[in-house]
Amino acid sequence: MKVSPLLVVAGAVGAIAAWRALTSNDDEHGSAAPPLGGATEPTNFGPPPMPGVPTGTREFQTESDSGREWVRTLPDQNSDAREDAIIAAVRAGFFISPSWQPIEFTRDQIRVRFFAATDALMIGATDPIRINARHGTAQLIADLLGCVLPTSRMSDLAWVAAHDLGGDIPPQILPADRRMTSIARMIEHSDLVTRARRARGVPEGEMARDVGKDWVNTERLLEADGSVASSTAEGSQPAAANFGWHISASSSKSPGKLPVIQSVGLAHGFTHVDYSQVVTLYRVDCEIDGRSRAVEEVLRDPRIAYLLSDEVPKGLDCRVTRYPLVPRPIA
Repeated sequence: MKVSPLLVVAGAVGAIAAWRALTSNDDEHGSAAPPLGGATEPTNFGPPPMPGVPTGTREFQTESDSGREWVRTLPDQNSDAREDAIIAAVRAGFFISPSWQPIEFTRDQIRVRFFAATDALMIGATDPIRINARHGTAQLIADLLGCVLPTSRMSDLAWVAAHDLGGDIPPQILPADRRMTSIARMIEHSDLVTRARRARGVPEGEMARDVGKDWVNTERLLEADGSVASSTAEGSQPAAANFGWHISASSSKSPGKLPVIQSVGLAHGFTHVDYSQVVTLYRVDCEIDGRSRAVEEVLRDPRIAYLLSDEVPKGLDCRVTRYPLVPRPIA
């Protein structure tokens, strides 16, 4: 089934104005971001949402500061209600503000700098848990916090940076069974990542990868006619695009030729989530030869889009700069 992004509309949350001028101390380990989030009023885009696309209109409630206790109150299995509850928690500011790691490289003598969160988004004021979320939910969270989701190239470069800083940790792989979408498995995976960080000697707030799989922007999400590609394994659903788990022994390669267990994949439909699908955020701004630019602006510029994407050659822009099933929010 092909679905035009123009026909898929959903209630969504308003974006926090222009990424709140996120800044960093630019030290070698990354820097703490100013607090993000806070309650915002939802913005309506028109008709009721397509089933499976979260609305973010649920009221947030909690009697504890503990992320672990709060996630245990969520529906145990994948559901629209669970996704909406997660968005509501983010809207209420119930998460750990990301720290940002500068990622720097030079390509064709052009200096590039962008900023990756040093870990996946964690819910809770105390005892936080790395949340699992669908691709659409991850996009809405990025919109709400004034962030972007990465391309596979940005994800690759974040892993390289973590490796260079001594923060590369092995993928925490759990059984692919009927419990893989459960809250118990979400908590188990988050705890395993925390232990792996500690075993590697990575302090809190410093860069680590892979902390799960990313939802990524890929040109493959759109067909030539502009419709959304179908899932390759769940043909009745529009596709979601996941990526990650870098490991040297893998025969699979990323578009940038790094060994990775999950190269850019469209097997899953847009309602898919499992324990490995965390929310990894990237700052909305980057620098090109010292000049501040928006990441989306760079990806849409045919002269320089290839700097942040391995899927387009020099001279061609990216068509996909966000998950196409989620309408762009109105500030």
